[in-house]
Amino acid sequence: MTQEREVRDDAAIDQIRKALADGFAYVRGAEIRDGLATLTFDEMLARAITEIDTDQSDIRPSRLTAVRNVRQAVSDAMEQVRRLPPEMFTLNNQDEVASTNVDGSGPSADDEEA
Repeated sequence: MTQEREVRDDAAIDQIRKALADGFAYVRGAEIRDGLATLTFDEMLARAITEIDTDQSDIRPSRLTAVRNVRQAVSDAMEQVRRLPPEMFTLNNQDEVASTNVDGSGPSADDEEA
């Protein structure tokens, strides 16, 4: 009897949660719809252009700044790799291979021969 009641209570709680989530989604959707309805195409285009070359904040850089940051990070990483001795790129155990399978696991030398 207690188990049946718990199942009914869980179902009732799930229905309440679903109703609240549906109501919240409806209200948020209406807010977004109304907000977008007030924007013109020219305003949206101007915002998109501004995002390309103007930093929004310290934590939200422009697209150009983001690309520059990635480019600099990759250049710095490549410079560090260039400074490493060639021995860093050789396999210590010649029976192992230096690649990975699609699932991220490393294949064995037997897998290479097959």
